[in-house]
Formats: sequence, C-alpha cells, structure tokens
Amino acid sequence: CEQLFKQLQEIHQLKDHDYLLLRAAAILHEVGGFIHAKSHHKHSMYIIMHSEVFGLSQNDVNIIALVSRYHRNSPPKPSHSIYRNLTTSDQIRVSKLAAILRVADALDRTHSGRIGEVKLALKGRKLELTLEGVLDASVERLAMKSKGDLMQDLFGLEIVLLESQTNQD
Repeated sequence: CEQLFKQLQEIHQLKDHDYLLLRAAAILHEVGGFIHAKSHHKHSMYIIMHSEVFGLSQNDVNIIALVSRYHRNSPPKPSHSIYRNLTTSDQIRVSKLAAILRVADALDRTHSGRIGEVKLALKGRKLELTLEGVLDASVERLAMKSKGDLMQDLFGLEIVLLESQTNQD
C-alpha cells in the first residue's frame, strides 16, 4: 500500500492523513476472518466501526472500516447506508483508498510476502506495475482482474503487471 500510495500521489492527490487511514485499513482489513471467511470484509467493517482507535476521530474510524469493507467484491455504492451518510469528499476518499488497497491486496494474493518492490510507470492510460524479483506473476495477474476494477474505474487506468527481468539467469 505504501509504495502504491506514494508513487500514485499525483494521480490520487490524497493527503498524508489519508495515508495513515490507508495503513490502518491495510493492517485491519482481514480481521473479520476471525468471525467468518466468506463475508470477512463485512465483519471487518463491523469490528473496526465498533472499536476505538486511539488518536483517530469516529469519522476516521468509519473511513478505515469502509475501506476495509470495500477491499474485495463490491465497490462502494450509494445504496450502502454507512457510505451514503459520508460527505461527498469522504466518499471520494474511501473510493480512492479502497482502490489502492484492492490493488495491493491483489499483489499479495499468495499471502507469502513474495512481492517486495513495485515500480510504477504511467504510459498513456496504462499503469504498469513492475514486480521486482518476481519471474511469474500469474497468480497476481489473475487476482488483479477482479481487484483492479475500482482503480480502473476511478482513474481510467488499465493495470498491467510486469515481471522483473533482473533475476533471470
């Protein structure tokens, strides 16, 4: 998330505080799996919304909860009451942060920590993500088909994953 957030700063135009919220969502987005794996994103939202996070306002906690909720499956929708009750600017923040978390989550599809450095390059309407030290990104590429949609919809960028060529023998 950190690499994506910082390298996409000119595109998303979010603030440092938003980065803090993204980091919190990245850490907490799987917590709902302790209740049930199938709907863990909804359980994560509930757990986060009903937790006190020291130093953050309830609005910040709600944003973290919603970003966690939208890290998989359905994107933010006006029919979702908690999302609908946010200001327009907070709705945009949630959507942008969720888009970044979804891309990061796709890159961590194997949960093995094998994706380290990611280099981003904007080429026209394509966002190329070069995965350093990865020779086969098939799993991540497959995950990106379902996870990259929000990033593509918000920013009009097609996400292209490229394997690093530096580790070939």
